[in-house]
Formats: sequence, structure tokens, C-alpha cells
Amino acid sequence: RPFILRRLKQDVAKELPPKTEQTLYCEMFDRQKRLYNSILEIVRQQIKERISAGGVKGAKIAIFDALLKLRQICCDPRLSSLAGTEPPESAKFKLFIETVSGIVQEGHRVLIFSQFVKMLNLMHNALANENISYLQLDGSTKNRDSVVAKFQQSDAYPVFLISLKAGGTGINLT
Repeated sequence: RPFILRRLKQDVAKELPPKTEQTLYCEMFDRQKRLYNSILEIVRQQIKERISAGGVKGAKIAIFDALLKLRQICCDPRLSSLAGTEPPESAKFKLFIETVSGIVQEGHRVLIFSQFVKMLNLMHNALANENISYLQLDGSTKNRDSVVAKFQQSDAYPVFLISLKAGGTGINLT
């Protein structure tokens, strides 16, 4: 087993307020739901064929690929090449913009994580359109430490977009 060093907030920075987590639910828009269901049927058939040919073991990669495609459609159809040239609007993305705008207007700061760098790019375009200042940390970030310091030392950037892979190790945010 790997050795993991983990510091808890209550041990390091007692003066910080408790972490706030908010779970929001939304229904996909009709066009997005139709796209999702059509892709679901296609990948379901592909997985059944793989299982028939080689059992569940032989279908593992196909199952993971199917789940990835479906997650992309749920987040925003623009993430998937299967959505075509005019992908439907994303209910989740619309809710994201409304929520972040409200958080920033209330004077709060927010960390936003995504596995998909392309999703972070869609977010930063939308935030720029809303005149919301942000910083982004992903695999292409050259000087991670300066980006983290800029977020922590300045209230000028209320939103920090972080790739799960790039931000998952070696960052302490307060």
C-alpha cells in the first residue's frame, strides 16, 4: 500500500470556515435526453455483442468507453464527437453558469473540478462571457505554484477551474 500524507483542515487552519458542499440536481433538456438515449442504445448493443463474443472480461474496455461517452453527454454534449455539428444545449452547464454567477455575486469564491479539460475550457469561455474572473489549472499550466498563489493571495479571481488529474496532487488551497 502506498504511504499517503494527509493533513486535515481542522489541524492546519482552524480559522477557516467549514467547507460548503452543495448537490444540485437537474433534468436534461429534451434534445440532450434524446441524444443520451440514442447513444445509450448504441453502446448497450455494442456491449451485448462483446459479452456474447468474449464474456464480460472481454467487454470491460467497451463498458468503460460507453460510460465515458454517456458521462460526456450528461456534462455537455459539446464534449462528445457523437453529438454532431450542432450539439444540443446542456441543462447541467446552464445550471453551472447560474450557480457560479450567484456564488460570485454573493462575494464568495469557488473551486470547480472536472475530469474533462475540454469541459474546463467551455467553462472558462462562459465565465469570460459573464465577465467573471477565473484561473485555470490543468496539464498545460506552466507554473502551477504561481497560479495557486495568485488565487490564494488575490480576491480578483473568485473562480478556480481545476483539472482533477493536474490538481489531484501537490496542491494546498486555503
